[in-house]
Amino acid sequence: ADYLQDSESANLYIGSLAAEWTEEFIMREFGKYGDVTSIKIMYPRTEMQRVRGMNCGFIQFRTRRQAETAKARLNGKDYFGMALRIDWGKAVSAAPQRMDA
Repeated sequence: ADYLQDSESANLYIGSLAAEWTEEFIMREFGKYGDVTSIKIMYPRTEMQRVRGMNCGFIQFRTRRQAETAKARLNGKDYFGMALRIDWGKAVSAAPQRMDA
């Protein structure tokens, strides 16, 4: 992937994802704020992560402005008893693929 400066990143890191989150649910909640170009949920790799019941993920928007809006609206919002923690992910150029619902 081609790396851009992080200040241009439209890629959000989502921490504190409860186990109930699915790619479809992420698309529904985050898609209100722009065109989502990719979603990736990172599932637990260790027993400790599994026991804590927390996942994290990445979501990429078509533009930085859309990502900024989603981050502003959803960072700290409570879902399934856990507050989302949203930060900037490493900037990657958008893949020329589209998400089919």
